[in-house]
Amino acid sequence: MGFLPDGKMITPTIPSVEKMSLHDISAYISNITRRIENTNVNEMFYKAVNFNSIVPFLKRLDEIFAKPNIIHKW
Repeated sequence: MGFLPDGKMITPTIPSVEKMSLHDISAYISNITRRIENTNVNEMFYKAVNFNSIVPFLKRLDEIFAKPNIIHKW
């Protein structure tokens, strides 16, 4: 479990697993396996990035590239 078609790994989260039987867990994993085969995982990871935390960083990069001489002040 956890291997993608390209050999990479992913760790799925199973909500309320403590309330599930082994049969339910097995069915859930089978469903995840079926769904992951039809998913562009790279796009999923891209969309999972928290843009609220990355936008300030990107804006700072814009400032640096606009005035690269500020790098020398660090």
